[in-house]
Order: sequence, then C-alpha cells, then structure tokens
Amino acid sequence: MIKINKILLGKGFTLTELLITVAIVAILGGMATPSFMTIIEKNKTITFVSDFRTAMYLAQSEAIKRNSTVTILPKARDTREWQNGWDVFEDTNSNGVKETTEELISTHTFSHSGYTLKATDNTYKKWISFNAMGVPVSSNGNEADSSFRICPPDNDVSAARTLNISLSGNIIVTEGASSCP
Repeated sequence: MIKINKILLGKGFTLTELLITVAIVAILGGMATPSFMTIIEKNKTITFVSDFRTAMYLAQSEAIKRNSTVTILPKARDTREWQNGWDVFEDTNSNGVKETTEELISTHTFSHSGYTLKATDNTYKKWISFNAMGVPVSSNGNEADSSFRICPPDNDVSAARTLNISLSGNIIVTEGASSCP
C-alpha cells in the first residue's frame, strides 16, 4: 500500500514549480513582444504598398481596355492626403475631377491610422492618371515618372517603402526611404 501512495503522490507539479514556469514564460513573452510589433507594422506597410500598387495597375489596365484616361484621386481632395484612401475612375475629360457622369471603377479606404502616403514631388500630388496607352500622366497633362513614399506611424525609414513609377507605367517598390514622412 505504501508503494502505491508514493507513486500517486509523485506525479504532478508543485505550486512553486508552476509559478516559476509561468514567470519564465511571461519574461520570454515580454522580450518577444517588441519584435512582434515590428513585424506587424512592417506587414501593415507592405499591405498598404500592395493596395496602392494594385490600384495603379488597375487604373493602367482599365485605361488601355477602355481606350480612355483613368485617374486615381485621393479621397482627401482638399488636403491631397493619399493615406486616407483613393478612388479610381474613368476620367473622360482628363481634368482629374470625378464628375457625376464618370464611372467609378474602384474605391479604397485604408483603415490603419498614422501611416503617410505622399508623392515625393509635386508631379502627382493632386492625382495620377493613365492615358489610353497606359502611360502615367501628371496633373499638368504631361507624361511623367514619379514616386510615392509610404511611411509607418513611427516614421521608421527602414520600414518605409517607395513606389517608383516609370514612363512605361512599370511600378518598382524599394525598401527604405531617405526620409519620412
């Protein structure tokens, strides 16, 4: 009978062992959390870049398909802040303004606050259009290459991305930026 009791009592954890294990897990979790936050912010930036690049490719392909100008216009039309989202529409009169008669092709709202999306120069500050050949056209009507910079809320230049738009309409994304925002 004594051997059976020793075997039954020998299984399990003591309260001290359990508390030490929980403390170790908490310490390791606390050390890993900042790394996870960096990964989460980086993934949000990549998602933002992907959404904006997809809108540009959509506008370019729709312009070619429709044989017409297609424009991407920031939702914050007064402040020209692209990070609030954008509308893609057929711009039949090529004026960069969404008229009631012009078809809205796509709309996008970005839900993560604190990010910035800005044109690196004044070429595409107001809007970006693609003509019937799929070539990017600036707000002054000239074919132009340019770039946009996307920065995370903490303005970490290593986590930022730059979208470079060539005259052919090709969009190249590069990691990092010289400055943020």
